[in-house]
Amino acid sequence: MIDCATPCIANAEVGSCSSDDLNCLCNSSAFISSTTSCIISSCSADDAEKAEAVARQFCATVVSVVLLCVLVPCVVGLSISLLGFTKLLSF
Repeated sequence: MIDCATPCIANAEVGSCSSDDLNCLCNSSAFISSTTSCIISSCSADDAEKAEAVARQFCATVVSVVLLCVLVPCVVGLSISLLGFTKLLSF
């Protein structure tokens, strides 16, 4: 579990994004900057690297799902919240 990163994500600046718009958050300089700064100051180097890897994988997945829904209309509603993202930080 990457406990040190969880509050950084939960309390991050979201800029002009809605807190449940993960595609927007993954591309938001405000969100990325605030979470990065917090994680660097709150986590060990090892935990910060793990959090970055999880975030990169998660955002790549979000972008893939958004592209899939554009190319093939999504039949099932997708609801992913910021809380769901913080749960990914639990190993």
